[in-house]
Amino acid sequence: MNESRLFIKDIGGFDKKISSYEYILSSINSNYLMCFTKEDFSFGENGKPYLDAFSHSFNLSHSEDLIALIVSDNKDDVGIDIQVVRDRYSTEKIAERAFSERERAWMSDKEDGFFRLWSMKEALIKAHGGSIWDARRYGDVTSRLSDFDSFFIIHKEKRYYLSIYPSQGEISLPSEFSITRLL
Repeated sequence: MNESRLFIKDIGGFDKKISSYEYILSSINSNYLMCFTKEDFSFGENGKPYLDAFSHSFNLSHSEDLIALIVSDNKDDVGIDIQVVRDRYSTEKIAERAFSERERAWMSDKEDGFFRLWSMKEALIKAHGGSIWDARRYGDVTSRLSDFDSFFIIHKEKRYYLSIYPSQGEISLPSEFSITRLL
């Protein structure tokens, strides 16, 4: 049986690039009794980090004040994305470039549909180490919603959507955040 753990932390105003690697290391080292350092990271073709000597897969995302890390004992690649909902954010041009016609229809039918769909698409792409600008290459995510774990998070009066691909089944969720499973 696979075990997956979701770690979320408020990183506030810290430098996200520095904090990301430190967060991965501190979460993995303390929860899996490891002692990795920054020198242990290797990177895939598009910059996706991994640890050769770690038997789990992981992926990281951040948006605004939150950083999210998924660690799965399934060695297959896993992707995660977290998106804060921004009011007055122009989404039409981005949606035209990144989403299929069917995805745009799904998006327009859901509250915060753009951000929900964007987080799913990003999680799928990140699992494969790709780029969001090649999003159409990965197909229509609305035709395979059951392949994702999707969550709604409220933190400091901000709304976030978080998606994990592929679905990890049972996930240990952090209790200090208001998290609701979607889909």
